[in-house]
Amino acid sequence: LIRVATAIAASPGFAIDLAKVGPACALIFLVAALPPRMSRPLPAGSSHDARLAEIMRRFAHDIVGALAACLLAVLFSELAFDPAVASGQLARAVLDFTLLFRLSLMVPAILFRPGESNLRLLRAHDRQIAQARPALVAALGVGIGFPALIPVWLGNGMDWMAGQALAVIMGMIAASLGFLAVRRFLSPVPGLWPRWRRFAGFGAIGFWLTWSYGVIALDFPFFFAVIRVGAVATLGLMAERFVVVALRTARVTGQGRVGRFWLQYGAPMRRVVFALSLAGIVVVVVGWAAETGPDWLGPGRLVMLSARIVEALAAFLIGYLLFEGVSAWLTARFVPPSRASQLLADEDEPTPASRLSTVVPVARGFLAALILGVSALVALATLGLDTTPLLAGAGIFGLAISFGSQSLVRDVVAGIFFLVDDAFRLGEYIETGKLKGSVERITLRSIQLRHQNGQVHTLPFGQLGSVTNFSRDWVTMKFNLRLARNVDIETVRKTVKRIGQELLVDPELGREFIQPLKLQGIADILENALVLRFKFTVRPAKPTVVQREALKRIVRVFAEKGIAFAANTVFVESREDDERLREAGAHVAAPTALSPSVS
Repeated sequence: LIRVATAIAASPGFAIDLAKVGPACALIFLVAALPPRMSRPLPAGSSHDARLAEIMRRFAHDIVGALAACLLAVLFSELAFDPAVASGQLARAVLDFTLLFRLSLMVPAILFRPGESNLRLLRAHDRQIAQARPALVAALGVGIGFPALIPVWLGNGMDWMAGQALAVIMGMIAASLGFLAVRRFLSPVPGLWPRWRRFAGFGAIGFWLTWSYGVIALDFPFFFAVIRVGAVATLGLMAERFVVVALRTARVTGQGRVGRFWLQYGAPMRRVVFALSLAGIVVVVVGWAAETGPDWLGPGRLVMLSARIVEALAAFLIGYLLFEGVSAWLTARFVPPSRASQLLADEDEPTPASRLSTVVPVARGFLAALILGVSALVALATLGLDTTPLLAGAGIFGLAISFGSQSLVRDVVAGIFFLVDDAFRLGEYIETGKLKGSVERITLRSIQLRHQNGQVHTLPFGQLGSVTNFSRDWVTMKFNLRLARNVDIETVRKTVKRIGQELLVDPELGREFIQPLKLQGIADILENALVLRFKFTVRPAKPTVVQREALKRIVRVFAEKGIAFAANTVFVESREDDERLREAGAHVAAPTALSPSVS
């Protein structure tokens, strides 16, 4: 190292380059950190929408700062330092280290946001971040700084064996610091570190062994492939966590255009992020295999095969993204909230869906089979496979399956005809055989009914039989009330009519009525009560809600009008009691009639 330092110091322009590289590195750090620091702290108690907007704004500031730092580093490297001399090479290496180190520090800053817990994408305590940060910074410094500087040292007189030994030692130090950072981050949470200790240890050992193999064998493609896989996974994690935070925020508020957007497209976007991350990892692995794999297929054949694999993956990925986009749009445009979400929203009677939204789940299944099937065929054709025999074999196989699974075919065909007949829709309350409930889900071969007590019944379409739909067009509700036998029927009729007129103008329930509440007549005459029947006709969305409100008003108004409900008391009289009463009355009256009057 002393010999290398002497050689670099003796190069022409060393003092000038040394004077320039310090301010250049400081300026790169400042430019990268300036846009994020321009953001104001989010006030305590801010709404979820404000939190989500601030997260997006901070991320945009980080990207702007990173791009500005990259541009500045390129300008300094190309214009301020000469790569032909040792001092210029060292200055460029220091600039590369500064840029990569600053960019790598942005990743934990975006995920954890030290000092701003309400803007974190990953849940963590301030104590965890404070304990792990020094070790993490040191690990990144060693892991980035040494690979950036070692080529300059080796090119200016360092012995290769000494350089390899130093590289192995520095790799061990970087892996140990990374292990220490993970330990300090997980230790404050009770029970978390023992569960992740082995994984952290295996990761640190694997990193060191991969680096050491590249150093000793002078074969670094595998190490760089591992680093690229980690970078792709980290970017995927950042995107996935942002989608999760946005989706969680939208579920809490659900207000405004942004909230509705994330509620509709948040879950598909999360799957798309996972698919893109997986595709990126596959591309990295295929590229590494094409670069280092044995050429046993012939000159250039492995590279050609790798290119075809990437093209096939791109074709299938495009098909998958198309399916997710169309499926999310159909769901957002035509499918209403599920019964569970409506019940959680304290809606007593979920609103039935339209006919089109009922067909959407089935259409989505057909689209999945069509788009993904065509994408798979295109991918196979891109790989050079002849898909004609595959299609013919699929037809024969499908014919064999159709003969072997007649019940499945019957269920699918019966489901198609049920949907064509518009026998039921999502959210409607139906009864079939001994089962009844609200239609919660429709697939190609079955239907799911949610009972009002919460049970879920799954029925194949072929076993439905006759279906009774309680939620179509209108519902007539009839109920009986027991009133006292001496009530005035005409007073009751007028009172109920007035209650019905008041319900018609009610701002919430008035639009539900088709025919108002009215007295239908006397349904029965009992020993101690008159049984009167009432009825009204409403839309099928909230019949029980309307009935409860009608009964509440009837009880209140009847009490005001003096209309009494029947009591359960029954008076029983016998003939012997009547005779004894008459004899007692005659015995008392006889002396009175015979005695002279006294004036």
